Amino acid sequence: MSDAAIAAADDHIAIPMHGLGASLNVSVAVGVILLEAERQRIAAGFYERSRLTPEERARTLFEWSYPDIAERCRQHGRPYPPLTADGMVASNPSIDVSTVTPQE
Repeated sequence: MSDAAIAAADDHIAIPMHGLGASLNVSVAVGVILLEAERQRIAAGFYERSRLTPEERARTLFEWSYPDIAERCRQHGRPYPPLTADGMVASNPSIDVSTVTPQE
């Protein structure tokens, strides 16, 4: 890596290597790092309970799963539609039939 790339990094880590290997490719290194991060999070008890309130979790889940619909709901001042147990949108948020006036 260049000196500029090293200087631009937020942090540096080292993955201990034994044997003949001198380096890992990026995808393998990321996999090792993510598995270690998960191991540490489990040891710290981060997965025992949610750190978000039920409302924060529902809002975050909706915004990450349906960013376009979430944006339209915010633009029109509408609440996010509920999600089904399998994470699908329960109703069309663009059309609330209870507010539609029949055309004459």
